[in-house]
Amino acid sequence: MNQTMKILRRIKLVGWHFFENETINFSTSNLLFGENGSGKSTILDAIQLVLTTDTKHFNNAANNNSKRDVRSYVRGKTGEEGATAYKRKGNVISYIALEFYEESRDRFFVIGVKIDSIDAESEPKKKWFCEEGTLDDLNFIVENKPARDDQFRNKGKKISYIIQSSMARDKFCHRLGNLQETFRELVIKSISFKPMKDVRSFVSQFILPEKAIDVETLRDNINALKSMQDTLSEVKRQVAALDGIIAKASDIDQTNRQIIIIDILLKIAELKNIQQNIRQIKNAIEKLEQEKLTLQDNESMISAELSSRRNEYTELLVAINSNEYTRLISEYKSELINLDYQLKQAKKNADSFHDQVTRIKKALKTVPEIKADLTDEKIYLLESDEITDEQKNDAVISVYSIISKYVESLSDQKAEQRAESKALEDKLKELSKRIDDLKRNNRLTYDTNTTALKNAVIVEF
Repeated sequence: MNQTMKILRRIKLVGWHFFENETINFSTSNLLFGENGSGKSTILDAIQLVLTTDTKHFNNAANNNSKRDVRSYVRGKTGEEGATAYKRKGNVISYIALEFYEESRDRFFVIGVKIDSIDAESEPKKKWFCEEGTLDDLNFIVENKPARDDQFRNKGKKISYIIQSSMARDKFCHRLGNLQETFRELVIKSISFKPMKDVRSFVSQFILPEKAIDVETLRDNINALKSMQDTLSEVKRQVAALDGIIAKASDIDQTNRQIIIIDILLKIAELKNIQQNIRQIKNAIEKLEQEKLTLQDNESMISAELSSRRNEYTELLVAINSNEYTRLISEYKSELINLDYQLKQAKKNADSFHDQVTRIKKALKTVPEIKADLTDEKIYLLESDEITDEQKNDAVISVYSIISKYVESLSDQKAEQRAESKALEDKLKELSKRIDDLKRNNRLTYDTNTTALKNAVIVEF
């Protein structure tokens, strides 16, 4: 018959040694720690008292020869003599209650004891109780004092006490899951914390049920266990090999990622370099534009000067009949012809320079790296006023040729980089496919004998 798990969740201690009114929470695994005299054994003795209804083995967890008893716990023995020997005086009431949770039925129940000590000389009287519900449903404290018999209730219902310890022990064992008689001795031995000289005897008496041993079945089980251990060793070896393959694939994937990252960083550096060149060329264009504006301003000034001269020429024509102005008119005509020629040359130079700037702008649309080929001498030819128009046009054509050549080279490099990137992506996909294949095929195969042995083990168990 399967036993339903009962889990200890909380303990209530009222007037128990130095605990006046404490609720201690428990989980599936618990650790009590603290200095000597901090109350560890006090808690264990409280649990032991309720589970075993035994008052003769107190403080076994700390001292084999302990003289602690129910009276010293209830009245709070201080270790001193005389009037201060006990912490509590007069009629004293103490409570110990254990709250359990029953998993299969999702409900709580409480088992415990009420102890009355009339005075320091009389033997304390114990009354046991077993109630459905939680600790919060029971009113242990009434008007800041431990509840009397007529005050102690469970959700308003009066508590029904068990007077005899033997009856209480049987009731508790039944409520905890029909525990065997050996449960009491098992609790006392487990709390004592003493090394066991005969572990086999302890296990056989208190843990294992009495049952005849089938030696032949046990021998078969041992052989099957050895076979399974061999199989497990082989499986571990193969798993280790697969782990090595996966680790190698991971290293390859990491290397490829690093290659891609380095390539990206190189392209970013190249882009920054190109952006810097763009800024430099833009600065050069701005300078040329400024020079263009200067030339346009000069052209306006020359036009204004020419207009002034023409006005003067008109004024001179009025006085043409005067012989004294004949020489002056001739000089003005010569100067006018000269200024007109200069104006035409200035317009021609401005148009030629504008054409050169336009060609440079077109060349810069591809943003090339031309620092090595576009020397300072060629830049000087574009900016110099000391060369002829033909030389300046040749310089512009040369710069345009350099830009065109670099654009073609950059296009070839871009095509090569795309091809390399495509190859790396194909390689990465191939590695990913191999890793997926390894994960999908992570099934171990055995020879015929091993498979037969494995099937036999499965049938047996």
